[in-house]
Amino acid sequence: AERSGDFSALLASGITVYDPGSTTCTAGGVCTRTPFAGNIIPQNRMSKVSQSFQSYLPNPTTNALQSNYLESAPIGYHDNSTTDKVDVNLNEKNTFYALFSHGHRSQTTPYRSNVLPLPYGNTRLVDELPTTAMAKWTFVATPSLVNQLTYGLSRFNVPQTSPTISGNYPAQAGLTGLPPGQAGNDFPVINWSGPESPDAWRGTNAQIFNDTQNTFTLQDNVQWTRGKHSLILGVQMQWLQANEREY
Repeated sequence: AERSGDFSALLASGITVYDPGSTTCTAGGVCTRTPFAGNIIPQNRMSKVSQSFQSYLPNPTTNALQSNYLESAPIGYHDNSTTDKVDVNLNEKNTFYALFSHGHRSQTTPYRSNVLPLPYGNTRLVDELPTTAMAKWTFVATPSLVNQLTYGLSRFNVPQTSPTISGNYPAQAGLTGLPPGQAGNDFPVINWSGPESPDAWRGTNAQIFNDTQNTFTLQDNVQWTRGKHSLILGVQMQWLQANEREY
């Protein structure tokens, strides 16, 4: 009933819905409003946009006026990873090895926590893809002089997508002129204010972006041994990249 503007059931609890268009204020700054007749908002006063956005709400699971919906949000993840290493003895002076490790952690459902059902859920689809690769060449010039050259890559890629971006919700609600992408296609973030306000629809944790961190490392070490003494000299260079894209 409340979805169609009928709040008459709240009158017994002393809750009155006032007409914001009837606000009048005195010179002293005292403002009053006229209640809607019977606590019912006329259909012609209700926004077609808001009616569209609330049309996806699930039906209550009880007849109570509040706390009347019990939800079940299945949460799950899938992890897949591999680590591979190859050692090559080229000859008595040269050895080489290469290491590669890659993983993928993805969601098996669109939910990441105890949230409202879609499209209202404060959630996003997050993939986590860590990658590590390294190659190392060891050269034994003499029994007392050894050189090691290493090159490595560490990459952490976190692409994110929205489970509601294909719904074209703003256009279905009658909103036009929005930029393409998340703003024009996704279910919007809607916040509430006032006492006993409901949870935000979607919320800030539903915003999507891509984040990729790359680290490239080049290192060379020389070890010189003489009698009981050993000396290691080396140099290391690193290139760091941080790539982010917001939608």
